Amino acid sequence: PLSLSGEVTAEDWSPDAKALLLKRHFGGRDALYRFTIASKTLAATGTPEGSIGECGFAPDGKIRAMFQSASIAPRLLEIDPATGRQETVFASEDAPPGTALQAVEFTGAEGGKVPALLGVPTHPNGAAIVWLHGGPHSETTDSFSPAIQAYLDEGFVVLAPNYHGSSGLGRAWANS
Repeated sequence: PLSLSGEVTAEDWSPDAKALLLKRHFGGRDALYRFTIASKTLAATGTPEGSIGECGFAPDGKIRAMFQSASIAPRLLEIDPATGRQETVFASEDAPPGTALQAVEFTGAEGGKVPALLGVPTHPNGAAIVWLHGGPHSETTDSFSPAIQAYLDEGFVVLAPNYHGSSGLGRAWANS
């Protein structure tokens, strides 16, 4: 059995039908894995930390994925599973350099760990914002947000918790 935490979905078959492209979603971030059927081996593709939208195998066996993070505007990445080499095929117009979000955890009211994304500005102004996502069954992901970047640019610390009821951490968490 696969031992990946979070939600795992099968995204595509390789052109030779010998491997599956899997996407793992956990704590507001995604990662891609190549699962080889015959050997039952799982290999991380080395995608950067962030959010992955549409993804799949190209006819030549390379992986293509729409990618973005809090500090990187959306772009199409091409990943060579044999070498791990990544290349941007095309990107939306780059925004000014942003502040990356860090994955953190804190102890919740029920004693369990609550995952969150934390943005710490270069020049803090002494104030903070708790960024609450909608719901039910929604979450804050590591994706480009002009609003969050604007707060960080103005010196606000931004904490975006994925509290009980959030998606992305399994059915039990979403229903708690």
